Amino acid sequence: MVQYDLDLQTSQEFDKHTFKFILDPNQWASLVLPFTLNWNAVPFHESNATHIPDNAIGVYSFIVKPSIAKHDDCAYLMYIGQTKRQTFRLRYQQYLRDQRTRKGRYPVVNMLNTWPNQLWFCYAPIKEFTNIDEVENRLLSAFLPPINRQFPADVRGPMNLWRM
Repeated sequence: MVQYDLDLQTSQEFDKHTFKFILDPNQWASLVLPFTLNWNAVPFHESNATHIPDNAIGVYSFIVKPSIAKHDDCAYLMYIGQTKRQTFRLRYQQYLRDQRTRKGRYPVVNMLNTWPNQLWFCYAPIKEFTNIDEVENRLLSAFLPPINRQFPADVRGPMNLWRM
């Protein structure tokens, strides 16, 4: 039996650190995108806001990277979103504000504040404005990130049942 020395005094604190992941190779294999995404990643800190493009839109994700034991490839994809009506930098700054004020969608604010030193913002610019929703939906269906609450119709039913 493994014994954990976690300082999780309440069920609320425990819940804050507990997530279910669906790791389905069939969902991954079914991912077809209309073009290749070129991802960029930066640690999610206020000081990196100027490194985020203020003239590009596309899809983005948040990942948690523990960066321990020299295992730099270990990461957990937590959330996928898209920018269409605003630039990556504006969206990034909104998340920084949500983190600071602790206001916004609870699962997202919880994510932003639970791993302040391990959270990364990854973004992939998309030039075709009309493809952004399609690409986001395909990524959501393939990855099924635990923080997202809205999914495309092809996985919405199973996700709602799974979360019950």
